[in-house]
This record gives sequence, C-alpha cells and structure tokens, in this order.
Amino acid sequence: MVIDEKRSELFDYLICLQFLKEDPLEKNSSLFDRMLDPIYVTLREELLKPLKENVIFVNRYANTTYNIFINFFQMVNPESAEDYFLQFEKAKKDVFVELIVEMLSMQDKQITTENLEQTDLLDEYKWAIYSYIFDFEYQRSMVLNFLKEHYFLFCRKRKDILERVSSQRKELLDQIENDKKDIFLKFLPQERAKELFEHKTFFFLVSSPTLFYLYKKDEDSYMAIGCYLFPYLTMKERVQKEFVEKRKTYLKILADENRYGILQKLTEGISSNKILAEIFNLSPPGVSYQLNALTKSGVINYSKEKGKYVLNDEELKKIFSSILLDFGISENT
Repeated sequence: MVIDEKRSELFDYLICLQFLKEDPLEKNSSLFDRMLDPIYVTLREELLKPLKENVIFVNRYANTTYNIFINFFQMVNPESAEDYFLQFEKAKKDVFVELIVEMLSMQDKQITTENLEQTDLLDEYKWAIYSYIFDFEYQRSMVLNFLKEHYFLFCRKRKDILERVSSQRKELLDQIENDKKDIFLKFLPQERAKELFEHKTFFFLVSSPTLFYLYKKDEDSYMAIGCYLFPYLTMKERVQKEFVEKRKTYLKILADENRYGILQKLTEGISSNKILAEIFNLSPPGVSYQLNALTKSGVINYSKEKGKYVLNDEELKKIFSSILLDFGISENT
C-alpha cells in the first residue's frame, strides 16, 4: 500500500484549516474519549495551535460548511505543495467563480449578492465569498501568503507528530491490507470495499486522527476511512455475535410454554412463587428454577425497589425491533 507523503502533508494542512473554529473532537468529545489515545489528541492540539491565532481570517475560506482550499486541490490535482501554490497564484477569477458555484450548488453561475442570498450560508460566509471575488487580486494575495507562511510551520510540527505515531500508522495499514482485510470486506458496502483494495494510493491525515483518505488517481476522488474503523468493526462484530446468541436464547425461552406464561403473569403483577406454582402446576422450587433461568438470560430482573421480578423491557424491545427490521417490517405499520 502506497502513502502519497507529499500530498498527504498538503491535504492534511488544508483539511486542518476547516476545523480551527469548530473542532469535531471538542464537539463530540464524549464520543471520541474511548476511541482516541489521549496522547494523539494532545499532539493534534499542538498541530492546530499556531493556526488558531488566525481562526477568524481562515474561517472565511475554510469551515465546516465549505472549504475552498480543498475544493481547489480537487480541481487542480497538484503533485506537490509548490505546484498547488503556483496554480493558486496563477488561477484566474473565473476559475474560483466556477469552483464556488459548484461547491455551493448555486443555480446561477455568477457570484452576486442576490445569488448568495439564495444560499443557506451564514451572513458572514456570504460576505466573505463576495469580498473574495469582488476584490479578487488583493484577497487572493492575502490568502496565498497566509497559506505559504503557515504551511511550513505546519509541516515541521507534523513531521514531529508522525515520528511519534509511526507504529500506529504502520499497524493500521497492515491491518487494512493484510490480516484484517476480511473485517473490512464484511462491514463496508461492497462497492466501497472494492475501491479500498483496488486503489493503492492513500493520503494519511495526522490532523484528523479518525480519518485517512483513499485517493483514486483515475477519478481524482477521495474516500474517507476511519483510522479507528478496525477497532470499531471488531467491536461491532463481537457485539453482533453476542446479540445473535441473545436472540437465540430469548426465542428459546419464549418457545417454552411455562416460561412464556410466567412472563405474562409477571406483567400482570403476579410474582409469588406459591401462586405461580399453583397456576402452572409446578413445585415452588420448580418456579424458582424458572425465575433464575429467566434472570440469568436477562429477560427479567429482580427489582429491590418493587420487591419483585419485572420484565427487562428495553432488552425485549431491542431484540424484537431487530427481528422486525430483519424482515423489513416497520414498527409503525
């Protein structure tokens, strides 16, 4: 598997710019806490710190709504950062107008205040885009100077980080290409899995530790794959196996006439061993055995607060909802 190091560095930098104001790791910290190595998160913060001083300026051109820099990258398909900056400097206004129109899916092919008002952009973004096109030469010069100046600072920090996480990167790539390939084939959509293993050039992002990008040379397109996708898929496979076993257990329990009847009586508030024994013609120890089996399986719990056995409603809902979904049946129908 080939990592396109030169363009990884540039692509990483341009992706990084859009997360200065609204960092997904901060916004979803609870989601990522268990997935990310805390050292990794610290390194990423080091990477972003020099850029965050310019967050207001950068946010006009790269944010979570759009990223002009990445779109230009995709348009010109540069071989290196030097090539990218050169093409950025030489590109005419019409090139950026075309890029922005396509990026925002605008019906009219011109950038005017009236046309921008038709978009869902925040007012500050509308003004930023209009200013960039209206005062193109000056704005482009400012943007280009910023990109060049901070790119080399970024590269020095990125190199340091790469050295400190090289083993994790190698392990991930080995997992994808060799021993864990079957995991990806099992969980990724067939078309995506095919792309993953047929196209061997990758951008590896340090700034976004949950993502790296598969680059397809023949189509100039990208597919995002999570760096932590393998641990996630491994966990998902384990949970699915456990769920299948639980479903078997539940269906087996419900197929037993006595246990099914006991569950019904529990919902009616009857949990006395003596009464249940009389209803089902069982001995009290026999009822205790059945209740213990139902508790062990997770179908019921003993509520100390209520002083009796109660159904585990949530577990039953999960099991039967999944069965309905397996057969394409909506719970609302």
